Amino acid sequence: MSLKTEVLNYLCAHDDEYVSGEALAQKFDKSRAAVWKAIKSLQSDGVHIEAVTNRGYRLLPDNDILTAKRLKRILILIVVLFFIIPSTAQTLRLSV
Repeated sequence: MSLKTEVLNYLCAHDDEYVSGEALAQKFDKSRAAVWKAIKSLQSDGVHIEAVTNRGYRLLPDNDILTAKRLKRILILIVVLFFIIPSTAQTLRLSV
């Protein structure tokens, strides 16, 4: 797997926190410069990554990347919209 893919997967798994370039470099046994190049390449591919000095990199929430965490949120919303809300509305109609 390429460093670019590994960095993207790691940022997706930690999408609610900043990850330092140093931590990514150590995790993948690469230089910080290699990590920086991977980040820049992802950004040029259209992935929205925020880079903050002294904090690190963070995947922004406006990306169209489907992660397990995002899929879970979507499924919960579907359950609420299709099962809970209609049954509540039905119960209210019956009680009137």
